[in-house]
Amino acid sequence: METIPQCFENGSKAIHNIQIVKNVVDDGGKVIVWASYIPVMYGLYNLLSDYLPLMVHGAVKSASNLQEEENPETREWRFNEFKNSTHRNVLIANPGACGESISLHHWCNTAIYVTRNYNGSHDNNGSRDHSKMRMTPSIKTANRKIW
Repeated sequence: METIPQCFENGSKAIHNIQIVKNVVDDGGKVIVWASYIPVMYGLYNLLSDYLPLMVHGAVKSASNLQEEENPETREWRFNEFKNSTHRNVLIANPGACGESISLHHWCNTAIYVTRNYNGSHDNNGSRDHSKMRMTPSIKTANRKIW
């Protein structure tokens, strides 16, 4: 049994989220875990450390030129690593840092929303983005909202 950090208000939901991520990755998929709060993101990062997760939030700097995109400390490097790597299959992200600015639909078909805040647009974005992108029915997606 994993020790659940105090940042999770409900340990059973955290365990359920972790199990979903593990199942998706173990089946060869990629998953984005959306969390609004930094302590929750770090808690997830630690719980999923065996899966080498990548994390993007407001404190992760954005590259200001092409050379900086090669720096693992930048958002761009982390997005590219997530898209192109066969062993980096988990991205923990904050909607405020990268919600509408990235398109990962062709690389990742599972999104899990683990925290809720008072911005309703974050809750709606994941479920409508796939239709907005005019994805073909052959592309399978899964959005799980667990709060």
